[in-house]
Amino acid sequence: MTLTSGPSGRAWRGRVTLGMALVLALGLAACAGSAGVGTLDTRPRSYKPGDYEKVRRRWTAARKVRKGFDLALQARASLLTWDLRAATIARLAAVRDWTQAELERERTRHLEEVVQWNDFVVVTRAHQYAWANIADDREKTWTIGLVSADGRVARPTLVRKLRRTAETSMLYPESDEDWSYLFLVRFPVALDGRPLVDAEAGGKLTLRFAGAPGRLDLSFAAAPSR
Repeated sequence: MTLTSGPSGRAWRGRVTLGMALVLALGLAACAGSAGVGTLDTRPRSYKPGDYEKVRRRWTAARKVRKGFDLALQARASLLTWDLRAATIARLAAVRDWTQAELERERTRHLEEVVQWNDFVVVTRAHQYAWANIADDREKTWTIGLVSADGRVARPTLVRKLRRTAETSMLYPESDEDWSYLFLVRFPVALDGRPLVDAEAGGKLTLRFAGAPGRLDLSFAAAPSR
């Protein structure tokens, strides 16, 4: 899958590791900053193209923070777990009419990525462009971290603004709303030699944006894998 972003004024709509055997289950908390319910492992999935939206909601969290009367940041993040990747592959395979060999090549590539990375696709909006552009190294409005349950904080190895295409509009339709922007944010799977989430005991992950305009946390709660 090639993810490639752009602006778009309506209200937002409600819409691992292989080597380490990282297994997550995201629990829905009462606040809108938590992801939906789901269980992840790297076993084969048999999704149909129409399953994509249901699966994406399972792995997506959204929240906003204000600075006075201004929207400091509104963020909707989708954690690219193997479960969501498998559903995305099924959706794109139907659109692109992939052969079996092409399908297997995509599956292999995504499995290799989840061994190394905790990837998020993040759609942002804000009152000021500098606040929404989380990839801007010059402004550095936000410090971004992925926080484990025991307080370890991983910094992104990559924050890249994605170009808007017909496929990103299909996969992340809120990125088409006015003044919305789409990013890939990548973190390592492990920190200090330990996974950020314990595969057996479970735990929590928090995607955090902190800066002068405010602070925004998106919560992902992992259930035990047993």
